[in-house]
Amino acid sequence: MRMAFIVAVITLMLFTAGANADPITEQEVQAMIDRHANVTGKAGAERRWRKVLLAIQGKPGGISLKRARARAEKARDKKPKWHKRWLRVVEAIELAQQKEQTLHAEEEQQSLTTAPATQATGDGQEEETETEAQTQTVQQRQQAILQALKVPTPDPQAVQNALNAHSFGGALARSSESGMVSLAGHGGFGYGYWLSENEDTGAWSVGVFADGFTKTAPFGEGDHIAGSLTSDSNETATYSGKATGLSVRDTNGNGALASGRFNADVAISAKFLPSGAEFSGTVNNFSGGNHVGSGWSVTLQGNTVSDTSGGVGVADGGGASSEWIAVPYSKAADERPFGIAGAFNATFTDGQALGAFGASE
Repeated sequence: MRMAFIVAVITLMLFTAGANADPITEQEVQAMIDRHANVTGKAGAERRWRKVLLAIQGKPGGISLKRARARAEKARDKKPKWHKRWLRVVEAIELAQQKEQTLHAEEEQQSLTTAPATQATGDGQEEETETEAQTQTVQQRQQAILQALKVPTPDPQAVQNALNAHSFGGALARSSESGMVSLAGHGGFGYGYWLSENEDTGAWSVGVFADGFTKTAPFGEGDHIAGSLTSDSNETATYSGKATGLSVRDTNGNGALASGRFNADVAISAKFLPSGAEFSGTVNNFSGGNHVGSGWSVTLQGNTVSDTSGGVGVADGGGASSEWIAVPYSKAADERPFGIAGAFNATFTDGQALGAFGASE
């Protein structure tokens, strides 16, 4: 049951990449509504665009993503202009859904200790407002998730021990044994980390995962497409994205540890060579709390990839040498990768971090 629940939680975060078009804006959709309003024979079009507006605002009653895609496909051959317009609608709806999914993931990380407030009624009784009732429902759902995953928060020393014992092992797969405690996404990628405790020994372990996704469905494990990694002309490309992970820091130089989740920015440079591709980059702009150093930055040194298994390179945070993994993703085997998924560990002069990322061109 735990495995099924973990898969369900992970599935919630499997983002779909867009249609390679700029998302249509609320202003443009409102202009379409105004154009059709009060025009004989255009009532149906007005209603349709009102549903589009609701969808890209993330409100109930909007047109479904499936319906928008169907309209784009229907117009593909006969109406190129409308085909492009509906692709932009699809992109906007996907973006709205991604924002909602990210919000849900962040909610699942929040503390659940605050009880919902009440307000007094006219006869002196207390009842919850509608908003407060919704808050309570969210909290109950969060409690159920945490209980099902059974992932308490370890102390910083236990996190430090887990980070010290971590090994990539050349894999970025999700754990089938552990509860996921952090999920995030960027563009066509989902990634995160987990913590698990051995019930017999009390020792903690930590791991990361990163996946890329096609326009319509997530890649399964091992299904990523490396795409065309070779070029006789030494082509270059730049990928940018986000990272999340777990870090530990000595806050005063005397061994007082703090630990927690961090977020960061990722930039990857690619050079496509006659015999493969070389990736390098940086992880910086770390944020979180006192478990993050203000000047932390990681240099991802040259990482050569020549097949679909990805490659392992050196990650330099200023302390001991560490590793990072790069896995390219493409929509077709003969196309240049649209993005890079990966993970890194890094040692700094005052701390340590382990994280996963997704970066797109």
